[in-house]
Amino acid sequence: MSLITGRARALLSSAAPAHVVTRRIDGTAQVSVVWVGLDGDEILIGTQEGNAKVRNLRRDPHVILSILGTDLVHGFLLEHLLIAGRATIDEAGPDAWLALMDDLAQVYLGTPFPHRGGGDNGVIIHVEVDRISGVGPWVS
Repeated sequence: MSLITGRARALLSSAAPAHVVTRRIDGTAQVSVVWVGLDGDEILIGTQEGNAKVRNLRRDPHVILSILGTDLVHGFLLEHLLIAGRATIDEAGPDAWLALMDDLAQVYLGTPFPHRGGGDNGVIIHVEVDRISGVGPWVS
């Protein structure tokens, strides 16, 4: 059974940017704002090899994603989706990376990915969801 259902799936498929939290070597948090997409029950993030989040995830695959929605919960709180999971780094190559970036840019910008270079260093982060929490209809 999928942990990502209903409104959580809709929020992950929207243009709401996600904050991804990884751990530096000293254990402190490193936060990046990223575009996210879904492939079934996995969350996908396109980025570049050598970025801090990639270095951190190669060492420690535990990751947190935080996404703020626009719907009110209880009449006064904005929905907030928190996802804890484990990441793997996919060096699928420039064609797969650019295809993902084009898909994500369509959602976030309404156009193909404007930066055509960088695919040679592009990687795709796959996040397997372990737990969903936060404030919203995904919390029982």
